[in-house]
Amino acid sequence: MVTSGNCSYGSPLFRIDYSRVSRLGRLVNVSVKVPEEIKELMRKVDVNWSEYLRETIEAKIRAEMAKDATRRLDEIRRRTDKVPTEEIVRWMREDREISGHLKTQRRNRNS
Repeated sequence: MVTSGNCSYGSPLFRIDYSRVSRLGRLVNVSVKVPEEIKELMRKVDVNWSEYLRETIEAKIRAEMAKDATRRLDEIRRRTDKVPTEEIVRWMREDREISGHLKTQRRNRNS
């Protein structure tokens, strides 16, 4: 789990834009210890180990965030009643109508 102080990333005080995980700014060094034999084998293959490890770490972070989000959603689902499909469809239609109305208002203001 990714945390900031005593606050997990899912809390209201600390949010991560998941789409930006691979586009974060400044790079810092992270050391990894491997047996000498592995280091020798790493030298023999044509792999950019920094890039490989960076991508692997990012993928693991995304996977853990997704697992945590799934756990939290499952908990919410467990605590709430089932919503009939018809009700969900009605909400979606209402949302589309409101969204369409707002777009029309913006277009009229910009004309």
